[in-house]
Amino acid sequence: MYLSRLLNNVEDAVVHLMWDVSEAGAESVEQVVVADNSTGWRWPFPRGGGFYARWRKRCGLNWWDKDRLNKTKLIRKLCAFGPRPQRAWVICMQEWDASRACALWEGVDKPPFVLHVMDILHDRLTEAETPKFRRLIREASHVICINEKIAVEVQNSGARSVSLLPCCSDFSAVGRQPLESPLRIVASGTLWSGVYPENPARRLLIEAWPGIKRQFPGVELHYSGATGKQLPEELQGDIRDHGLLSHDAYQDLLRKCHLAYLPVSHPSNTVARFSLPSRQADYLACGLPIIACT
Repeated sequence: MYLSRLLNNVEDAVVHLMWDVSEAGAESVEQVVVADNSTGWRWPFPRGGGFYARWRKRCGLNWWDKDRLNKTKLIRKLCAFGPRPQRAWVICMQEWDASRACALWEGVDKPPFVLHVMDILHDRLTEAETPKFRRLIREASHVICINEKIAVEVQNSGARSVSLLPCCSDFSAVGRQPLESPLRIVASGTLWSGVYPENPARRLLIEAWPGIKRQFPGVELHYSGATGKQLPEELQGDIRDHGLLSHDAYQDLLRKCHLAYLPVSHPSNTVARFSLPSRQADYLACGLPIIACT
């Protein structure tokens, strides 16, 4: 959602340098350079070690060897996209992201870039624990943060320029819909069904749905996001899939609903001290009660 919103109405040609499974909304970017992700695996046998992996590495077909980028493959692939990027937008949340972002940035001749810090999945940023993350912060022409805690940490790490872009900052709980019939429930964002197949939040909704329909006749279940194909088969006939909406249309949908459901239960039992999950921020800012599953 967020990436789609940021790229909305961008007139320049946009090339997505690296695809990551976590980047929901990036379907709005058609050109991908480093697309060596697990979601594109088409073969019936599992991807991983063994003869195939050794053969790919020996032939120079892999994009990465730990944190080292295959620059020969990158240059060859970039030739198909014409001129190298003149500027870049980097999204980063942890040291792993930063290490690969630094390698890609160097591989495309270090264009000026804006760094968008959407979370910090560490307790702090230090040279000992997060050297690449701090390097990105120092090298960025400008850093965008989603909350003040992150902005302070970024400034302490040597950022040249910092600004805030809070999640859906123009929401207001004042206009919340009164509870009336039909009850409208909304879920949005990435469903992660392929990543956490035993997701209890998904299972809970499936099991509870018949009872919800009996208690609230005409209840509406709305979904907005880029992973509608992962919606439960048991609910397909009842879900109104809006797809990936524009920012304004997404706000309108949330304002029309009475209740929000978080459709994923993350296996982690802790939250980083800087975290502000965007879906929860959207829902709370709009005055929506939230049903969640731990």
